[in-house]
Amino acid sequence: MNRIRYTLSFLLLAGVACVHAQQPIVKINSDSSATECDVTALAGAPIFQLDATGNVLVKGTLSGNGCGGGGGGTTTATFGLNPPASGVVINGGTTSVPAGSVVTVPLTYQAYNATNGCSVGTPTTTGTCPAITASNGSCTAGAQGSCAPTAATLSIPTIAQMGNNTSCGYTATATCNPGSVTSSAVLTVTNNGGGGDIPAACSSLATIHTSTGTAWSRLTTGTSVKYGDGTTATKDPTDYVSVWSYPGTTAPWPGIAGGQTRPNVMSNLYLSEKFVVPSDTSLLPRWSWTGSGIGSNFSLTISICPGDFGQTGTQLTQGCKLDQSNSSNGLTSYVNPTQQGIACTVNPGKTYYLNVLPNANLPANNVSSPSSPVCSTCTPWIVRN
Repeated sequence: MNRIRYTLSFLLLAGVACVHAQQPIVKINSDSSATECDVTALAGAPIFQLDATGNVLVKGTLSGNGCGGGGGGTTTATFGLNPPASGVVINGGTTSVPAGSVVTVPLTYQAYNATNGCSVGTPTTTGTCPAITASNGSCTAGAQGSCAPTAATLSIPTIAQMGNNTSCGYTATATCNPGSVTSSAVLTVTNNGGGGDIPAACSSLATIHTSTGTAWSRLTTGTSVKYGDGTTATKDPTDYVSVWSYPGTTAPWPGIAGGQTRPNVMSNLYLSEKFVVPSDTSLLPRWSWTGSGIGSNFSLTISICPGDFGQTGTQLTQGCKLDQSNSSNGLTSYVNPTQQGIACTVNPGKTYYLNVLPNANLPANNVSSPSSPVCSTCTPWIVRN
């Protein structure tokens, strides 16, 4: 029995001696000598360590062809961020937005060990889609070299800038260093305001801004409309027939004589209602729109372009604009008029837009500076005579 105990003790001591005879190493990509990187810990040091966050640290001397510098024991391995940069999130995860509905959307991401910071380049797109810009915002390094932008945004093109494009995709990429770790997301901008039938001439229109620099945008999503008979309904604000047809009816352009609409429009949004002039010239050759009652202050134009209020690049023709101070007098449109003097002429079979700027003046001196509306939700009261 003593002999057996002696033998086991000898083998155990020998095993311990064997273990200490060679320091263990970490082999990365050990299945290929061409890409293997060996990490040898310092004598007596643990081969694996944990930091306060729980990351596994490998410290030691590097050797091998896969260590980022061709071996030799003094190279620095190239590793990605750990944890890696999280995915870019655009507009809170809603990756589709109508053109002109907003000016910018938020761009967020979270990166760690980005000691040299992160940046977002110019978003890429294809074809004739208009370019957009990315604002990186501020990114303050936090625990574990974290980088999360504050107030980073992507710009959104206007309806006019979209031209004939019905939708445009934009890829925004955040690059974090060291390691050049990238993360991307795609934003789709849709053109719900007329699609491909918007004339190319409209693309030259400048963005409308208030005197304080806030941009006006086109209302493109469904809005509540109140009618003269007291009924309300949700209508497509980009379509004239939808807006001017009372609930339960469909009235072709120009709508019912004496018809009244009061659409809800948030501050700094405008209406552009598309319509097609009937080819039947036997119809009455004139139509007019005037204001009525409280909330009837609005500016009005008829143009081949949505959002054309006389700013730089205007396509307005003579007599086709009305400032809010004169909205009670109305704007009259003629089909092939024989009248002399100022008239807003429209042609049979052609597409136009009735543009409504609620509670604000038209841009002065042909520049992009209409006044700011005083209402948070405007309800322009318009009557079709």
